[in-house]
Amino acid sequence: MINPDTENLILIPSDDIVQLEIENVMRIQNENQILKTSILLIIVLTIIIITNYNTKIQDERNKKHL
Repeated sequence: MINPDTENLILIPSDDIVQLEIENVMRIQNENQILKTSILLIIVLTIIIITNYNTKIQDERNKKHL
């Protein structure tokens, strides 16, 4: 009886496994960097939008007082 889990097992030389692991780690680090950059960009854009909105409101108030 053949074990179904190992039936399609492919043997990969250990150097290739190490290389694949290195590539996997690099890919994950790259994805994490993209995620951090995206979050930072969202925060910065949110601050810009809020500041712009507050400036607009303040300008409206100043017009009413003139």
